[in-house]
Amino acid sequence: MSYFDVLIVVEAYPFEAPDGVWPRAAAVAKALGGQAAALAFDLRITPPRNRFARILLSLDAVAEEEEARSRASARRALGLLEAAAKAVDLPLETRILPIHIYDEAQTMARHARTRDVCLLPVGPTLAGDLEAAEALAFNSGRPLVVFPELGSAITDFSRIAVAWDGSRTAARALADAAPLLRAAQEVRLVSVAREKEPPPELSCAAVQRHLARHDIVAVVDTLTSNGQSDAERLRTYYVDKELDLMVMGAFGHSRAKEFILGGVTAAMMAAPPGPILMAH
Repeated sequence: MSYFDVLIVVEAYPFEAPDGVWPRAAAVAKALGGQAAALAFDLRITPPRNRFARILLSLDAVAEEEEARSRASARRALGLLEAAAKAVDLPLETRILPIHIYDEAQTMARHARTRDVCLLPVGPTLAGDLEAAEALAFNSGRPLVVFPELGSAITDFSRIAVAWDGSRTAARALADAAPLLRAAQEVRLVSVAREKEPPPELSCAAVQRHLARHDIVAVVDTLTSNGQSDAERLRTYYVDKELDLMVMGAFGHSRAKEFILGGVTAAMMAAPPGPILMAH
């Protein structure tokens, strides 16, 4: 068992995920560790304070309808996830938490702080979940695994690559992924070639030495851009190597207390080629 305490975030409003997401979520959680909790939300929607507008537009009734839809969607998603968890023998606790609609992202981050790792599906249907992914990556203090809402079945994390650029966030991700790296059959270190070589202490060779101290043998791959962006190159590499997981740092900077994602982080978070563990 790699992680002992996995949190699955279930976003079911305003857009419901495809039903196939939840068997994939259960499978990823099983591969991560073997015991999980799922958190969904019963959203509270407060209409504008303008009494005339509320009466004219029947906003109170609309809010009640949307709250009921949120509650029903959360229950349905958790039901699908519970059935999927049972099918793969994943111990799962579930909870529906009543919160205000604008408090979702930060509530997720707070709950993730006392878990080993958090799990969140992303994709075209779940485009609104990028805000949740950002909050979890930058405000939870714990690693986040995002996975595409559609894709092949996931059974284990035998083949893992660590995207290494010598940054603080890459080092954080490397440390957070240690339990998975120790259990993997194949570990690769991947970097994108730059005009200037990194100093020896930040090189892939230095990471190899560090991992060897933990009895982890890693192969180094250095990629050239081939006219692609770094994100495109990493996606291609992921598919070519038939990876089960990629580990990478989540880069961003704060502007008025809101994180602005770096280019590679934003691209990989929005459209991951498979499960990706991110840490900040």
